Amino acid sequence: MPLSMARLGRFAEGCATLVAGDAFRLDMDHELLGDEHRAPLFCQQVYDTVRAGMHLLIDSGRVRLRVISVGPEHAETRVLIGGTVAEGHTVHLLRLRPQRRLWPMRRLRQ
Repeated sequence: MPLSMARLGRFAEGCATLVAGDAFRLDMDHELLGDEHRAPLFCQQVYDTVRAGMHLLIDSGRVRLRVISVGPEHAETRVLIGGTVAEGHTVHLLRLRPQRRLWPMRRLRQ
């Protein structure tokens, strides 16, 4: 379920291609343009809300990131599903619900 939504800032070449497994940083640095290693995300609510382990969906889920660590104005992530990101793409925060624990089969048979 989406908790919040924000938009990515400007990129040096207009867009960047993210590869699954790579590190990717979101931050509020106004002086640097985005590339395949970082992107500007000027929404303080995101950094206040996001926690390690949460997933971020970019561009309606075409790109998926897992948050590794969070600071007051940045989030370090790992790319789970790669793809192209560009200025104005939406970022949705997703809180994954823990899976319910299934009862062991032997207990069900008793």
